Formats: sequence, C-alpha cells, structure tokens
Amino acid sequence: MRNHRGTRRTAWKKLLLVTAGVVTIAAPVAVGVLNAPRLHAQSPPISANGPAFEVASVKPNKTVGAQRDGRLQAGRFSQTAVTLRQLIRMAYGISQMAAAPDWIDTDLFDVEGKGDFAIGDYLPGADGSQAPVYAMLRSLLVERFKLAAHTESRDTAIYALVTANKDERLGPQLKHSDVDCDAMLAAIAKTGKLPVVEPGKAPPCSSSPRPGRITGEDLSMERLAGALSGPVNRIVRDRTGLKGNFDVALEWTPDDLSPNVASGVSIFTALQEQLGLKLEPTRGPVDVLVIDHLERPTPD
Repeated sequence: MRNHRGTRRTAWKKLLLVTAGVVTIAAPVAVGVLNAPRLHAQSPPISANGPAFEVASVKPNKTVGAQRDGRLQAGRFSQTAVTLRQLIRMAYGISQMAAAPDWIDTDLFDVEGKGDFAIGDYLPGADGSQAPVYAMLRSLLVERFKLAAHTESRDTAIYALVTANKDERLGPQLKHSDVDCDAMLAAIAKTGKLPVVEPGKAPPCSSSPRPGRITGEDLSMERLAGALSGPVNRIVRDRTGLKGNFDVALEWTPDDLSPNVASGVSIFTALQEQLGLKLEPTRGPVDVLVIDHLERPTPD
C-alpha cells in the first residue's frame, strides 16, 4: 500500500509547480524501459469511471515558441501549451511510459476544465484517496484522447543518488533548510490558501528544472532524485541517507551526459563538485505506463 504522506508530498510538489507556472520539461522514456527483460506485475486497464469536469475544453496550440503555463485555481483547471505526456504525468503520477506515439511530446494543447472544486481538491485525501481534480483529468484524457493504458512494474537500469564524500560533506550549492513542508501542506489543505511567494523567488518546497539547471527550495533528497531523472534519461532513486530538506542550485552543460566531457561541465561532474553527490548505475523496479491506445482529439 502506498504511503499516504508520500502521496500528499507528491501532490504538493505538483500543485506548487503548476500553480507557479513553472515549465516542466517532459523527459524521454528511460533507457531500457521499452525492452526491460523481466515483467514483475501488471495492473488492470485504466478506467474512465470517476468524477469529471462539468465543462471541459481541449484545443491544439499551434503558436510558434509557445511556453507552457498553468493556473490551478478553485473551480478552474487550466494548462496552456502542454504536451499530452505532461498531462498524463499530472493525472497518473507516472513518469515512465512505453508504446507511446511520438506526438505526445510534440503536439501542444490548451486544456481547461471547470467544476465545483477547491484548491484542496488538487491534493489527495488524508486516507490516500485520489485527488478529485486529477481524477477529473483522468476522465478527460480517456474521453477526449481515447486513452487506454495499463501499468507494469519492470526491472530496468536506474541510478542511485549517493553521497560523493565518505564523511557525507555537502557541496557548496546544497544547503540545509529548516522549512517544514508537511506543516505547510497541512495548512493549505485546511485553509485552501497557497503560501505567499516573493517576486523572483520559487515557491517554498518546490523545484524548477530547466535545461542545464535545477534550482529548488526546501527539497528532500527523494525530490531531488526525481528532478534528476529527466536530465539523465533514467529513473533516479535516493540512496543518500540524508534526512531533512535542502536548498539546491545545480548547473551543468545541457545534453552532455558523459562524465568525460571535454568542454563544459557534465551533470555527473556538477553533482559531485556543486552538491557533494553522485550517481551510481544499478537496477530496480520501475512503474511504467504502457499506452494501449491514443487518438488526437477533435478540436472544440
């Protein structure tokens, strides 16, 4: 059974990122996932039986250079210039997909859904039940994109995030934070109000991944591992043993994934020099969303 606190932490990250309008770059399918040698488990097919938006709109976005924007509000779910992969990730909480057509990463859409829901409905229940708004998004994907899929657990290549120094000495751009994200989440669930964010600063307890840069406020090592998964094209799991939250500022030369880059700084080198961490190759089970069927939607 999934840990309820972990479920709410994941939703908290999702809520802050999209509310702040932060662009989340879709990561390619992890290396080895499509041809994983062992299949451990399979879930039942995804069903559309659940709550739905009262009114919904899906329109192709053909604007050249369009930038993703999101506004999660009470009564209104809105995403601009979003890919289908990004929508599926929001709805199902699974980053790895298999058998998906190329256009889920290239076609952009403007999506809006309206209904009788509050800010707190973007978060799962205290008992771990599904967040109502994301249940509505699932129904929208099934209805408009004819999404049919199932999840599988596959053993594949991953990275373990570990400390680079035997004494666990941190790098200069990884600093302890004393912000209690669980307390902040509880306050949002109770009041329905988001924290005030200073101009030019990221929301507390959130990360902002961009090409060649990951910055974050009050991140756990688990959250940092998740942010690293996209740039290295492989699932990253926290094995540091470091507790608490951290402020992070990591910069590297984009697209250079080899630790022996001749010019610029690879993400592997940057991790060791800037954060005092490193990635070690290993294997482990990964949840994969296998796409059985998809269709481009008919514009509204």
